[in-house]
Amino acid sequence: MDMTNLPANAAANSGHVDQDQDQDQDQDQNQSIKELDSLHTLPLSVMPMETPALRRALFIKNARLEGVVEVFRDAASGSGQIAPTDLHKFVEDDNGSLPRDIEILSQIAKIGSFDVYALRIMLRRMDIGLSGYEFLDLSDEKRRELTAYMKAFTRPLIQRVYGGEDQKIGDLSDIVRLLIEPDQEQAMAQLRKLGDDLGIELSEVPNFVEEYGDTFLSVSYYRECFDRISATLDVFTPWLVELRESSIVREAPATQARLRKLVHQINQIAVTARGRFAAFDRESSNFWSDVNAESFRRLREAIASHHVTIGTVMCGLAVKFRLWEDRFPNQGGGPSNRLEFVESEIQPGLNTIMQATRELSVNENNPMSDAAE
Repeated sequence: MDMTNLPANAAANSGHVDQDQDQDQDQDQNQSIKELDSLHTLPLSVMPMETPALRRALFIKNARLEGVVEVFRDAASGSGQIAPTDLHKFVEDDNGSLPRDIEILSQIAKIGSFDVYALRIMLRRMDIGLSGYEFLDLSDEKRRELTAYMKAFTRPLIQRVYGGEDQKIGDLSDIVRLLIEPDQEQAMAQLRKLGDDLGIELSEVPNFVEEYGDTFLSVSYYRECFDRISATLDVFTPWLVELRESSIVREAPATQARLRKLVHQINQIAVTARGRFAAFDRESSNFWSDVNAESFRRLREAIASHHVTIGTVMCGLAVKFRLWEDRFPNQGGGPSNRLEFVESEIQPGLNTIMQATRELSVNENNPMSDAAE
C-alpha cells in the first residue's frame, strides 16, 4: 500500500497495523515452536497444507489416539475435534486443495506420536512434500528444561576431555564451546585422542559432539515425559484399583476381569519403559569404555530405532492421563463415572500402546540388535 498520499493519521494507523501483524506472526511462530515440544500436538502451519483454514489449525492426538483437527479448546466446552475424513463437511474448499490435504492428514494421523523425533522418521518415510525437516526441533526453552537430564550423558564427555574438573554447563552449546575453544593443553590433547578413536579430524569433533548431544537429547526428552507420566501413574493406579474393588464391579465378573487386565497392562508398560531407558544408560556407559566410530554409529541408530515406539507409548499415556486429570482433578468420582471414563477413554487405543510396548521389550537386554535401517 502506498502511504504517501494518505492523511498523516491514516498512514500512522497503517504502520501500527503492519506492526501488529508482524507481532501476531511472531507470536504465532513462537506458539508453533512451543507446540512442537509436545508429544500430541502438531501445528499445521509447519505442514504442507494448501487449504487456508487448515494452515491455522492444530492437529492433535486425542485420548483414543486418533489424529484429529482441533478447531477449538476451552475450559467450558472442552475440545472440538474433526477427523480428517470429515473435514469436507466443515471446511470450505476454496482452491480445490482440500482432498489433497485430507489425504496428507490421513497419513499423518497414523503416526503414533507427534513429537519431533518420531515425526522426523515417519514424515521422511511418507514423503508428503516437505522440502526439509530442520524445523522439527525442540525449542530453546525445552532444551534448557532438559539440562538436568542431559548431564548424565554429557558428564562422561566432559570428564574425558577435562578430567574431574568442574565445568559450568548450561546446555549442549556450552559443551561445543568448551571443545572448540579448550582452555588447557591437556584438554586439547584429549580432543585429539577422541578424534583419533573416532577416526575423525580434530576439526570434526564438534560435529560429533552435536550428533551425540542430539541423540541423547531425544532420550532425555522421552525420559522427562516418562517421569511426569510415572508421577500420574502413582495416583491413577490406586484410583483404578478402588474402582475394581467397588460393589458394582465386584458384581460384574467380566468387568472386574477387564479392569484387572488393565492394571496389569499399565504396570507392564511402566516396567518395559524403565527397562528400555536403563538399557540406553548401559549402552552409553559401554560406548565411553570403548570409543570408536562403529560403536557410536550403532549406539545412535539403536536409539533412533526406538523413537517411534517410545514416542507412541509416551504420547498414548500422556493424552489419556491429561484427560483423566481434567475430568477427575481431585481423583474422586463415583464408580459409575469412573467406569464410564475407563471404558470410553482409557481402553480405546490401548492396544496401540501395548503393541509399541511389545516392540520396546524385544531383545531388551541387547538394544543394539534392532538398530534402525
